[in-house]
Amino acid sequence: TLSSPFFLRNIGRIWGIHWHNTDSMLYYYRAALNQAFHNRDTFVVKVISVELGAVYYDLGEIDSAKIFSLVYQDKEDDLDGIVSMNLGRIYSREGQRDSARAYFNRALPYAGLRQQVTLHEELARLDYAEGRYAEAFSHASQSMALRDSVTSLTETEEVAKINALY
Repeated sequence: TLSSPFFLRNIGRIWGIHWHNTDSMLYYYRAALNQAFHNRDTFVVKVISVELGAVYYDLGEIDSAKIFSLVYQDKEDDLDGIVSMNLGRIYSREGQRDSARAYFNRALPYAGLRQQVTLHEELARLDYAEGRYAEAFSHASQSMALRDSVTSLTETEEVAKINALY
């Protein structure tokens, strides 16, 4: 029972990623959230809520994404980077560049390599739109360097997998 929210969330991910069925995906995410509430596990509620906010953003349901993200905006913990990235994307889409920049910068220390690529791309776009070309160039350069690192890491992982299979 305690693990079932993660199982339900993972089923939702499968419906969304592999079968592109948003209705079923949202059904399982909501079931996961309900089970986490039923278990009174506040950490799991937060994990699933934050991910559900990102899902709603990807679906274009910005108001729902904002609700799920704003609830946890001032909580500093391991999920702060994801919450900040979600809010940065939302505010960027709404044209609130200063808020978007603040949240993207807040997310950077928590981000992995792939997320850092995205964050620097977003920051470069914001700076370019405001005519801050030196800053935009700096973020674009960092994004490209990180993208090269991700590509190199991915290739190394793929070679290791092939060798393991051989």
